[in-house]
Amino acid sequence: MRKPQRQSKQPTKGATSTAEQQRRASSPIAATVGQLIQLSLTELQELRGGSFLIEDPDKLAKGLKLSQLGADLARAFERGELDDPMVGWDTISRVAHELGPRYQELVARIRQPGPELSPAGPLPRLTLNGAFVQELLLAGPPALGLGVIEEGGKQSGVFALKLDGPLPNGASGFRFGHALYGKDCVEGIYFTFEFYGFAHYHALVDPCSPVVRGAIAKMLDAVDLQFLVINTQGQASAFRGSEPSMLRNDWPKIEATRHVDNAFERASAGFERQAVKKPLLNWVCRNDVSQLDLSQDRLDLNP
Repeated sequence: MRKPQRQSKQPTKGATSTAEQQRRASSPIAATVGQLIQLSLTELQELRGGSFLIEDPDKLAKGLKLSQLGADLARAFERGELDDPMVGWDTISRVAHELGPRYQELVARIRQPGPELSPAGPLPRLTLNGAFVQELLLAGPPALGLGVIEEGGKQSGVFALKLDGPLPNGASGFRFGHALYGKDCVEGIYFTFEFYGFAHYHALVDPCSPVVRGAIAKMLDAVDLQFLVINTQGQASAFRGSEPSMLRNDWPKIEATRHVDNAFERASAGFERQAVKKPLLNWVCRNDVSQLDLSQDRLDLNP
């Protein structure tokens, strides 16, 4: 991915700025890599059992595997190969799978499940912008739109998804995550939606989009994150998430982002190349800010 042009002098090729080092070191991926390496060192000590050498062949093989994978993961992190959130979490998950259940459980605890399905029973009356819903329904699935939803007289931002198949009966929830995408600046906002037992979708949206910023700003004022999932038959399911603290933490960086030489277009091209064989959500309803307005074109989703 090419770096955005700047007027100031560029650092020497291969060098990493102090700001970039700080950003990388404070990321969730950095914390996870550190904990995985620490756990591998603890297990190595357990295998040695107080001895300097490991004499048991099986334990020795396990120790060599721990050392090699831990070193490879540390080098990949230091070289910036895990900076892309999609690549980073995929790499971490693969390494944890190779190391065994203890490491998989550690990663699972860090990436705690996100929103759970709304309580059983009829949906409450939900109101959205009619043009927003119409554009989403006409889009080829799978698709994602960021909009505004009203429930009980209160408005919030909403992630609206049109899936390419019905959710399985008994679906209990899904994992939601996000990360800021880009190396030297925020070039995109990466969202991931993993529906348990069904599919795992990915999407990248423009942090400079007025629609994206308007929807996220509404989310920050709400108690819960809200999600609306629509299938190809127009049937809807509502999901609720926890308090949007992670989005709130990243909001100052999103709000401060400025358009830089088609940065989002280049980021999208790179994102699509890296997401081969992963279901990508088509970002729709992206250009019309009026679709965030519920004062005129109101559409009620009846229970």
